[in-house]
Amino acid sequence: MRCTSCGAEIAPNSMFCTQCGSTVENSSQSMTNNQVSLAKAPEQQYQQQQNPYQQQQYQQNPYQQQQYQQQYQQPNYANNSVNNIPYEYKPIGAWGYIGYNLLFAIPLVGLIMLFVFGFGGTGNINVKNYARSFLLLYLISIIFTILWFLFLAGLFGLTASEFNY
Repeated sequence: MRCTSCGAEIAPNSMFCTQCGSTVENSSQSMTNNQVSLAKAPEQQYQQQQNPYQQQQYQQNPYQQQQYQQQYQQPNYANNSVNNIPYEYKPIGAWGYIGYNLLFAIPLVGLIMLFVFGFGGTGNINVKNYARSFLLLYLISIIFTILWFLFLAGLFGLTASEFNY
């Protein structure tokens, strides 16, 4: 079977041409459609003569109508309050962050508590992540401090070697 628009070869049961995308009618369908259109032709001419400005209504194929018939349902947000969140996912409040900052600022106890909270001392994932981020900041600040002292030591060694006669 060939497409009437572009002439490409089409599979016998295809509804569309794979080359140009036009709809394809089987020979049995086209014969019945032609007979129906011939039977309706005088009636359509009469309707066009009666109201020539009326446009024909667009009708979708039944397979296109089915995909739009599903109804959208609004999600129920009434049950999604902070009280329904499990403990392990509860967010940390503003006062919680202030309390953890004060706790982690204590010189030796804060460092111990960072390791406790960061690696399994609490079931709350948000507290674990906050403690781990605090540990990373401590680690980065220690690395920068070491690099700064090495830079100053090298600078002091360079200036001391210049004054050595």
